[in-house]
Amino acid sequence: MYFNKKLGIYLILIGLGMGIIIGSIVNILNPTITYLDYTDEEIRSRAEELGMIDLKENIENNMEESKKQINTLEEKGHINENGMIIFEIKKGETSEIIIDNLFETNLINDRSEFETYVFEEKVAKKFKYGIYEIEENTDYSTLIEILTK
Repeated sequence: MYFNKKLGIYLILIGLGMGIIIGSIVNILNPTITYLDYTDEEIRSRAEELGMIDLKENIENNMEESKKQINTLEEKGHINENGMIIFEIKKGETSEIIIDNLFETNLINDRSEFETYVFEEKVAKKFKYGIYEIEENTDYSTLIEILTK
């Protein structure tokens, strides 16, 4: 009796294994995947339904906004009516570039000293892009606080 149970379990496992193998072979030889070809217009209309923005339109809007910001900065000469220095961090700028720009706008007096401070405070990758109004002679800790908000 014991031998028959063992043989029965063995035969069930072989049957399951063969079923899985045969099912896999059938799926490989006759896949049920259907590919749909969409036209560009169909893709755009579906993207608009989902609230997505056209990439070209988005880039053009960003370019216009950047030009307006640059014109505003040029008109004001990087100093606003309150005597505050206008400083811009562009998206993707590294901390080294930001530090160089801070030095060029006279917001810091010593590049290497500020760079050391930035790395000691571990904020080198925490600068946020945007346009800031900063008082002249701002201390390093306040400057870091402003630029990482």
